[in-house]
Amino acid sequence: MKKLLCILMASAFIMSGCSSTQKPDTLAEEPQEENKVLGTTTPGTYSTNDFALYTLDDENYISNVVVVLGVDPDTVEYTDDKAEEASRGVTVNSSVIKTTNDAGTLKEENLISSYSFDGSRIPLSTAKGIMTTGIYITDTDKNCSKAEDVIKAYKIDEQNEEYMTNINDDGSYTIDLYFTRSDDKGSTERIISPKGTDISALNAGYSMRFYIMGGYVHGISAQMY
Repeated sequence: MKKLLCILMASAFIMSGCSSTQKPDTLAEEPQEENKVLGTTTPGTYSTNDFALYTLDDENYISNVVVVLGVDPDTVEYTDDKAEEASRGVTVNSSVIKTTNDAGTLKEENLISSYSFDGSRIPLSTAKGIMTTGIYITDTDKNCSKAEDVIKAYKIDEQNEEYMTNINDDGSYTIDLYFTRSDDKGSTERIISPKGTDISALNAGYSMRFYIMGGYVHGISAQMY
């Protein structure tokens, strides 16, 4: 029986079979907006859980983890068929990264350093509720969030921030967001980049990229530095 990679939603990682079954106290208002994901975190509050992709249950709540930065790729297996199928559309890269344990001893670990959701018929969502079917599943926008959903979820100041890259003649582009390195509690903050900033030169701990095609999110990637 394969194991399922899970996250304890308090910034600590646990490797065991689990899913998010507890519904939040506050639900989204009715009627539901198009592509609305329920049970998302509060905009502006970030943790290492924000750099993961999740399946959704039948009620559109975040359910099982499919991929997350900063864990040993050898531990990532699934008992959930939905998560396992979606994981086939995710390209994962790992790197040997130096970390410090609780005793302050420096050690090297092989951890997932980046991923890209290339495509699946099963939509995946970030903790902020941004949903996509991946880069190569572009025949429909039904299960993909809009670009303005990303702007709203991550509180982007469109007029004063530098956040768009790879702008093409067909109207496609990417939204690049950068975050600080996490503290000992797993918390991190989004780095605000004023207009004119070379965002590729930021000293970041994490980054997320949203691929925008036809105004919708068709693909998500993330990296840990």
